[in-house]
Amino acid sequence: MTTIQQLCPGCGRQLQLPAEAVGKTARCPACEATFQVTGNAADVQTDPWAAGTAPVSPGSAPSGSFGSSPGAGPSPVNPYQPSASTSPAVTIGPYQVVDVSFEQIFQTSWAIFQQRWVNLLLTTLVVMGVGIAMVALFFLLFGGVGMFFGAAGADGMSVLAIVLGALIFIPAMMLLSGYIWTGWGRAIIAIAQDHPNPLSEMMPPMSLVMRVILSSLLIGAIVLGTVMFFGIFVGLLGAAAGPDAAATLGGIVGVVFQLVAQFVFQFFMWPWLYSICCGKSTAMGAIGDSFRIAMHNKLTSLLIVVVSIGLSLVGTLMCYVGLLVTTPASMLLTAVAFLMMSSQYVADPRFVSDPGFPRQQPPPQQPAGY
Repeated sequence: MTTIQQLCPGCGRQLQLPAEAVGKTARCPACEATFQVTGNAADVQTDPWAAGTAPVSPGSAPSGSFGSSPGAGPSPVNPYQPSASTSPAVTIGPYQVVDVSFEQIFQTSWAIFQQRWVNLLLTTLVVMGVGIAMVALFFLLFGGVGMFFGAAGADGMSVLAIVLGALIFIPAMMLLSGYIWTGWGRAIIAIAQDHPNPLSEMMPPMSLVMRVILSSLLIGAIVLGTVMFFGIFVGLLGAAAGPDAAATLGGIVGVVFQLVAQFVFQFFMWPWLYSICCGKSTAMGAIGDSFRIAMHNKLTSLLIVVVSIGLSLVGTLMCYVGLLVTTPASMLLTAVAFLMMSSQYVADPRFVSDPGFPRQQPPPQQPAGY
């Protein structure tokens, strides 16, 4: 299906529209101005998912009405590029990053959650089920081996078997965890883009799984180096304060450091998983891309982290049962934020109302390197 490009008369943003929308009314997702779609043969594209960066002459811009009433219903035509920012895009790695307010992200996420909560719940149940099975298998294998050799009186063999088992089991667990997280991230992106079968994305290509694992190890090395540096600093303070105050000081400072470090890590790295799952960032590039995307939207990133932590606390306080709802809601919020900030397609149910619109294809696997 072909698409056309047209400038919004309200904010000047270049929008991508289906060719069938010519003569109909469209609503800009950035400024919510309504306008008449005017076709132009020079604007037709055969790729409905192109970023829409071809220049459009000022004379082709429509002269429709500016703005719309707050009570107006959803438009039957969806402007394809759902960016909610009128500021120019900034190139960060493979992304065209724009400023997006938290209100726009939250409204879009809430609309998607209300319509597609079943798929969100199913993906969460699959991930939690596999996680519980992994923990049960861990205790079953190691506990069984220990009990077997203990009953036989071979304590030395019991310890050796546990060590050898750990050398095999831990890498296998890392691989399985990377597979689960990659599949979960791709499934959440697929739900945000309204793919016809998002659960199929929970079986990701191994190239992306290896990127997630390698990037996780790089992040782990950074965290470990920071902790070691902090440990030396606390040790010096404890030595100066004396042995009596060392334990108390270390405990207080350690708790504060953990809370601050966790918050800072989430602030800078919340887009990390999705930057790999969409197939555009390498293992090392995802760390830098995530940092720069978060810094480009500092206030929005701060609110995303605060709300995500709040949702996690609410789910935990509900005897952990609430995590079945708050966890996918938090994942969806961050996925939608990443897609909107990086100018990627988001199927907002408030605007996508025409069943004839083509659906977004699964995230591409690029670049090929790690």
